[in-house]
Amino acid sequence: MIKIMNILIISVSFLIYSQISTPNLAVSATSISPQVSPEGNDYATQVLTNAWDMNDYKDISKYLNNSGVYINLGNVQVLNGIFSAQTQTTDGYFFLLFPGYLGGFNPGAYGENYPISSKYHCLSIRAKIESDESDEIRVFWFADSRLADGPFGVTDNFTKIIPNEWAVYNFDLNTSFDGANSNTPWAARSSWQGLRIDPTTRSFKNFAVDWVRLTDCSARFETLSWSPMNAPVEIWMGRTANSMETKIAEISEELSSYKFRIDGWEAGDYYMAVKNTSTGSTQWSQFKIAPSPKIDISKPSFISGEGLTWHMNSSEELVFGQDKTSCAISSFADGSLNLITNPPASIESECLAGGYSDPKLFFTMPVTTFNPVEYPYISYKMYTQGAWQDINKGWVGRWLWYYVKNYTLCIGVTYGISIDVNWERYSINMQDPAIGIPNYTEYCSPQPWAANTISYLRFDPNENDTTSTINQKIDWVSLNKMDKVQKGNLFTIIISPSKPIEELKLNFFYTSSLNQIPGTPITVTELPTLPNNPVQSPHNVFFPLIMNGPSSLIQDGLKYYWDTSNLATGNYYICIQSQDTTGNISLDCSEAPVQVY
Repeated sequence: MIKIMNILIISVSFLIYSQISTPNLAVSATSISPQVSPEGNDYATQVLTNAWDMNDYKDISKYLNNSGVYINLGNVQVLNGIFSAQTQTTDGYFFLLFPGYLGGFNPGAYGENYPISSKYHCLSIRAKIESDESDEIRVFWFADSRLADGPFGVTDNFTKIIPNEWAVYNFDLNTSFDGANSNTPWAARSSWQGLRIDPTTRSFKNFAVDWVRLTDCSARFETLSWSPMNAPVEIWMGRTANSMETKIAEISEELSSYKFRIDGWEAGDYYMAVKNTSTGSTQWSQFKIAPSPKIDISKPSFISGEGLTWHMNSSEELVFGQDKTSCAISSFADGSLNLITNPPASIESECLAGGYSDPKLFFTMPVTTFNPVEYPYISYKMYTQGAWQDINKGWVGRWLWYYVKNYTLCIGVTYGISIDVNWERYSINMQDPAIGIPNYTEYCSPQPWAANTISYLRFDPNENDTTSTINQKIDWVSLNKMDKVQKGNLFTIIISPSKPIEELKLNFFYTSSLNQIPGTPITVTELPTLPNNPVQSPHNVFFPLIMNGPSSLIQDGLKYYWDTSNLATGNYYICIQSQDTTGNISLDCSEAPVQVY
């Protein structure tokens, strides 16, 4: 295999909430309105469907420490909704959205797959930075994987640090631009693929981040009122009761109310304190920012069509022997395949390729060959242990397919597929030329995935070029067809909402392109009936038929039936708009289309 070197280093409906109970706080003479508010229209929440709330290591994992090449952050930790670290240089930073690695394939939450529309331009960070007032926090944005070698911008240097205290830092990227040190304002492009935070310009400074939000600037407010104190007051916000963590404002004694903006705050519970600066007494109130509803569409998806699934329950799911599964220490436990790949210096020569380790997994096929035209999707759930991605040292996987052409056994090899830390579900459409056209083909001229009948399927889970082991787990692997339905029959949509369905209003749409959403409205039913016809028999609803394992990967969910009688044949994505009574509106679309034939 060919080692890829691709690191570029840079310097630079309806919802009803239960009554919110007021905790036993010091004084309860304040009021706040409304008590429950919608959250802001946030890019990460709405587009990535994973808010930058620092509840997940993946919020900051991509390109962390330049993927191991240049260590600018130490003591990295994500715990209890807080990301913390210490800068190791004067150029310490982390990416919230990384464009993608050059020379490989980047599935998942990379900027090349989910660019940020420039309509999102209000950025809010709640952070605690152990520095001084002469320090500053800055935000960088990038057009693509060229990073600073392409169009990029940075905020000006007027956002000073509030030393050693939790603070909310707000930026309007449309108006904050340092033209002397970057080349393109935020509003000059329709979208951006990279977003980076530099929390300090100093080395060996500790910092912690609670959230980062990037909203469309639609303002949302809360009004806090309190009993007159006849003294200046301070307004404080805390994430836990009796905890004055973040100073919001200083108010003169003549006022007894304060209107504050919350569209840049993450969803959750908040405690607001009004502190008398003369006596130190406080009055407290509580409110909630309700999270937006999210709809997980499990059908249609990459894993809902008819397919072959390897659940990694036993060694029978892999083919062992000469020129088959080898070059990694493997074991099966708790429904997963455990893999240890040794470094090149301690591995036998037949397990080396181009100087790096070459572990191989061959999957047991229930049929002699299969037609790849019918099976475009490969998905797998894999865990990789590590503090950060180490792409330059072999954190890439590859899929290989074996076929016979002119009496010759040929092997197609994909480009390197970037690996992230911890558990991740990777899904690949092999009909996408970016991955389905091979990086190279052994023994034959290059042929795309769909060109020939395939006899063997192989996965190389890494290309270890480090000085230590790479430890991984694979929970399952699935090879799937696209979901299909014959025109005139019903198609079953399966969803899992984040909130009780009784508390939501849903609107369904279909579209032939995710660049044109939400698409055309459709009517669905909760019973499998067609107009003027009785309940349809099960054969009119498509379900996975052939699974190489004990059960489908699709869990039970809510089913809705879509009448396809009036559709033209083609491939269609499903989009669902969900709304709750606080004013939250979300739009979620299926990751894969259904084929109407």
